[in-house]
Amino acid sequence: MSLQLVSRCLKKPRVVIAGAFQRWLDVEALELAVKYKTHVDTVLAYRQKFLETFGKQETNDRYLQYAEGLQVDWEKIKIKIQMEITKERERSSNSQSNKNAGLKL
Repeated sequence: MSLQLVSRCLKKPRVVIAGAFQRWLDVEALELAVKYKTHVDTVLAYRQKFLETFGKQETNDRYLQYAEGLQVDWEKIKIKIQMEITKERERSSNSQSNKNAGLKL
């Protein structure tokens, strides 16, 4: 995933960050989360979960820097993700309503 793609997806940073993480571009996911100041805790939590699953320790300095002092709060992360999904759906339905309003005769 390129940063050019991100510039086209500014309205959905969660989707872009999640996409980067799912494609094993977790370093880029962290960079995007930091750049847009959103979901840094989400990226760190999923990275931590991934490492724990495979019995590994964090070695990436960037992750270590941002994870310092962070307590993963999965409930908070789930609520934040759900709120953003709700906003995305509302934007989508509002956009569709506006398109439909223009088509009425």
